[in-house]
Amino acid sequence: MTPDIRRAAAICTHCENVLAVRILRDETVQPIGIDGRCACGNESYRVLGDGTTATD
Repeated sequence: MTPDIRRAAAICTHCENVLAVRILRDETVQPIGIDGRCACGNESYRVLGDGTTATD
């Protein structure tokens, strides 16, 4: 993990499924371990907390 990438938890804005995500330098939220889409097909997520603390 580089300093430009943070990890956090995020919630799907459609179905409210909680996922582990990477927050890239450009603030793009990228789910970890899936193809970028939630199981419901949505690609929009809201980071929980302030996104500055790792989830592990």
